[in-house]
Amino acid sequence: MKTILAIDPGLQGTGLAFFSITGLKATSVITVRGRSEDWVTRCEQIVDHVDAWMKVQVAPARRVVCEMMEHHGSAKSSMIWRSGDLQRTLVLVGMLAHWARTQDSIVELVPPSEWKGQLPKRIVEQRINKRLGLPLVRQLGIKTHAYDAVGIGLWALGRF
Repeated sequence: MKTILAIDPGLQGTGLAFFSITGLKATSVITVRGRSEDWVTRCEQIVDHVDAWMKVQVAPARRVVCEMMEHHGSAKSSMIWRSGDLQRTLVLVGMLAHWARTQDSIVELVPPSEWKGQLPKRIVEQRINKRLGLPLVRQLGIKTHAYDAVGIGLWALGRF
């Protein structure tokens, strides 16, 4: 694939990383504020922001790789499942996948266990800083959720 959009979906922040054939070109973090009971509207707004952000990139994404949450039997993950946070994020993933298909992109959903295993966030960030170099990381302003999106993109390219 010549272009890849990597997405780390989340209602509190959605990370984006756009890769062309020559490497990482742009990153962004989308945050949409709203009441918790209006989460479907927030999902729609996130998708709209992704669409607008992609319109300013050099080319459409031919491949969209989006993290797909997975449920494990731990106490923490069970609480997230019961609170509804995981289900809400899965709705966002579905909406993003649908959007990507309307863009004629190939959609790939990848669970965290596949692209990063059990690595904690700080190790993911360190690995990305090392792979890309701090000058590029600073130039692109990679932060928070965009780090995971970059990691997902690098994984998709076989470079994570």
